[in-house]
Amino acid sequence: MNTPRQPMLRIPVAASALAVACAAALGDRVTVDLRDSLGRREVETISEDADGMKVRWNAEKAVIEQSLRWDQIRAVDGGNAPPQRAAWLASGERLWRARTRLARGDLVGARGAFTDAWAALGEQTNVQARLQRLMALEGLARTSAVVPDDAARVAQALEAAALRSQFGTLDAWLTGGDAFDARSGLMLTVPPAWLDAQRAAAACASLDAAAARARDAQDLTAAGILESAARIASAEAGKPRPAAAGSKPAAPSGALRKGRQLIDLWADALSGDEAARKRARQGLAQMERSEEGALRLLAIYAQGRSLALENDPEEVRRGVGKMLLIPAAHADAIPALTDAALEQSAEALTRIRDDASAGILRAARADMQEQFQDSRPVETGDTP
Repeated sequence: MNTPRQPMLRIPVAASALAVACAAALGDRVTVDLRDSLGRREVETISEDADGMKVRWNAEKAVIEQSLRWDQIRAVDGGNAPPQRAAWLASGERLWRARTRLARGDLVGARGAFTDAWAALGEQTNVQARLQRLMALEGLARTSAVVPDDAARVAQALEAAALRSQFGTLDAWLTGGDAFDARSGLMLTVPPAWLDAQRAAAACASLDAAAARARDAQDLTAAGILESAARIASAEAGKPRPAAAGSKPAAPSGALRKGRQLIDLWADALSGDEAARKRARQGLAQMERSEEGALRLLAIYAQGRSLALENDPEEVRRGVGKMLLIPAAHADAIPALTDAALEQSAEALTRIRDDASAGILRAARADMQEQFQDSRPVETGDTP
């Protein structure tokens, strides 16, 4: 992902008016000044839109076609520039500054820059600047550890996953490995798990709003997974919603199909329908047996959380036992999930009046949080 190789990337034209503007530039000879020490190159433009330029040039008796994102382009000289180009270049510069800070380990500075980039994109529909939206959302989700109480973090991670399922992997983008789980298509480091009802309620409002925006933009992939995640958050806030009724929207293609299945089962396992909860726990148990890695851990947590919310004290204890498998054997895999497992287990035991065991778990959580202090994000960073 971090090599300078630039594969072809299909970037959709945003709207008919933009298509007309881009068509006027077709065949222009321009010089692109590239970032990341890639130098300058004289090229012929094929198309140009809110997400980048598609260009071609001759090299050793071959015609090379390449898609360039705006964060990869410092300047474009020559040709008949469409009126939007200056704004596109400025947006790309904001994303470049953000990813450069993240590459240096400056999570706080990177988050501020990604926030600026996202704000500049505004409330555009998913038809326009979809690739830039993906980049900004992924950056926000990757840096959410510095703002663990941000109510929008789960919605941002899920929106990014839905867009990523449409674009695929981006080369020369963010360092540090792929943030999306290969088996589920999700950013599992930002799970739909919260420490208390207040945080869950705030997240639910954010997820509902994001799902509504996706519906308005006719992005059914994003809307479906956001709606299921909102059901999880609503249940965690003490207001379980009914299990999904009737036929569900078509599952997304690729790895996100498995991620959507996980979120749907998780939501049903926390619903107000007892029979639906049991069926969903069976589905999650099957996922636990058949999957591995982070996806398996989330299936374990979802089962445990479902049982811990039941009324029968024995089921609550079974649920606590499930959730505690995560800090016991996989504490470093997904820190946010480990933290939630310990806190929600303690809360569940308090509810059945096992205060002594709850106190032990809260002490263990405090110790674990202290151990994680060494990996706190960098607090400062200069402007790249």
